[in-house]
Amino acid sequence: MKSFIATTRGAIARTVSGGALTGAIVLGALALAGTVPVTPAAAAPTAAAAAEVLPTIPFKLINKSGSRKDLYVYVVGMDGPTWYYMTDKSGNIAAFTEQTTPVPFGFSVGKARRTTITLPQLQAMRIYFSFGKPLKLTVSSANVPGVPAGWSKGDPNYRTLFDWTEFTWVQDGPHSTLGGNATQVDMFGFATRIKLAGKQGDYTTPVVKRSGFRAKYSRRQILADLRQAKRPWKKLLVGRKRNPRRAIAPYHGMDAGVFPTKQLNSYINDVWKTYETGKMTAKPQNVAYTGQVENGNLVFKKDGDPATSFSFPKPTTRQVYEGAILPDPMPGGVLVEQQARAIGALLQGAFLRSTLNKQGNLESCRKRSFYKNAPVNEYAKAIHKPSIARKAYAFGYDDTCSQSSYIGVHDPDWMRIDILPIK
Repeated sequence: MKSFIATTRGAIARTVSGGALTGAIVLGALALAGTVPVTPAAAAPTAAAAAEVLPTIPFKLINKSGSRKDLYVYVVGMDGPTWYYMTDKSGNIAAFTEQTTPVPFGFSVGKARRTTITLPQLQAMRIYFSFGKPLKLTVSSANVPGVPAGWSKGDPNYRTLFDWTEFTWVQDGPHSTLGGNATQVDMFGFATRIKLAGKQGDYTTPVVKRSGFRAKYSRRQILADLRQAKRPWKKLLVGRKRNPRRAIAPYHGMDAGVFPTKQLNSYINDVWKTYETGKMTAKPQNVAYTGQVENGNLVFKKDGDPATSFSFPKPTTRQVYEGAILPDPMPGGVLVEQQARAIGALLQGAFLRSTLNKQGNLESCRKRSFYKNAPVNEYAKAIHKPSIARKAYAFGYDDTCSQSSYIGVHDPDWMRIDILPIK
């Protein structure tokens, strides 16, 4: 089972309204793609409680799922370099210790429609919800928790209905920032709606922000849209035909043998052909670059300083879906490397919104043109359609063009998550 850190990028955004988040949030987001166990007392590994008393806020959990099964909650996150999990809804936490075989983590809130949980201040946090049974996880020898992989038949949680949201809560002097989102970068289990209450960037003005899915039956709509999209998209549905357990992301579908590994090849070739003569533009960190295909690579050169450049090899279908579009070699210098990675993120967004053949300005962000041109990314289109303001995290760099479902507040007062109907 993969570790938290070894999994795909989490979906926490890089900025928060009112000010930039610290680098710790970005690092936390990278770790978020894993999992940390919340164990019943009988099965819990020996673990030392956190030495300090962490700040807390009330977390209101509203269960509108309609499920007749008990709901389990598993909260995992970091305080400093140590991974912790919540042991109960009162906010008590314990550090992970090595578990070589899968162990159940998660406290039950039963079938209650409303539950208030005390949420401690943790970074790189994930909040998992599962129905019928707690999630089972291993913990590495470095005390890093494993990840429940709903896209792998060999995972002990494969037949369990679950999903998660991800947050990070960081301190900034006398103030703090809590931000997060639901994510469908790896899979979609069921729909949630998030509210965060706190302050605006002036640390004074109260604000309540919302994210997630607006429609009551968003899950039903998303699964129906994928089914109606036919092959290969309907093959991403896992479980019973009438009410699948989840939809998995295309690159996980490739691993499962249900999604074609060359699905975007023709599109990628067309893009490369278009920009043998056409030009791409982007301004990462407000530095202008122009790109064009030269000798088989997409080469970006800094405007007015062509010696500053980097090249992207033609990506594979998998690399596009994974968000692994990287320059080779990686350019020297911290700022230039950051700018190159930012352009790689913009490229994934333009590829997967099927705008790249029509628009060379990677930052034009004409939202009305998203998911219109062939080949349409039916997975991302289905996820965005019923979401609040049509914002979601359907792939790793869905935060480009401000399309992610990330929200954040300063000095948080409370958080609320509604689990929407599962049928």
